[in-house]
Amino acid sequence: MTTTQRSALMLLVLAVVPAGRLLAQDDDCRCRHTSQDLRPVTDDAHRYPQGWASFAFGGGSESFRYNGSDQFYSTAVTAPVFSGSIGSRLSPLIDVGVEGYGWVNGEQNGTVTLGGFQAIARLHPLGRWMYVKGGAGLATTNYWDPYYCGCSGGPTYFGFAYSVGGGLELPMGRSVALVPQVDMFFQKYSGRTFPSYTERILHVGLGLSFSFRT
Repeated sequence: MTTTQRSALMLLVLAVVPAGRLLAQDDDCRCRHTSQDLRPVTDDAHRYPQGWASFAFGGGSESFRYNGSDQFYSTAVTAPVFSGSIGSRLSPLIDVGVEGYGWVNGEQNGTVTLGGFQAIARLHPLGRWMYVKGGAGLATTNYWDPYYCGCSGGPTYFGFAYSVGGGLELPMGRSVALVPQVDMFFQKYSGRTFPSYTERILHVGLGLSFSFRT
């Protein structure tokens, strides 16, 4: 082997060895990046349980009838209804929580207030965008008549409340939804000084629902 050939061989070795080292380092980096890139990505929107809260305002059509009679419900009276609820989304299908609502009618001689506080469950049979609801709990009613009793407030009575309803959850962002909803609230009262009767309120309203991590 001539001197020229030996020199060329040495130059080839000096060029190949560093290149091999660079290729090995590049493969190692690719493996590390690939293993990191393949790690599962978590999406908070699909992790449970989740918290939720909603607030709604609308109109409520109230009527009543005495229990144990064939009487139809009285002529309906419409007044504002406020409602709010908070709870937990246990799965894509089931929500549980608590709800409060109030119907307030300012009359010429006083103010009638109907309210309720109840435990509720919501089912999403067709996905998150739609729900049906049921609940039961405590009902309250109050009639304030300052001209009659000359006082700052009237008596408050307590009864049994239950409700059914449904609504649509129309997304406005990652954690906010616009909620058109319909509820039927029932309230049963009985006492020694008045005959037992049932109130019902048909509520049609619009609300906002918020989701958050628990």
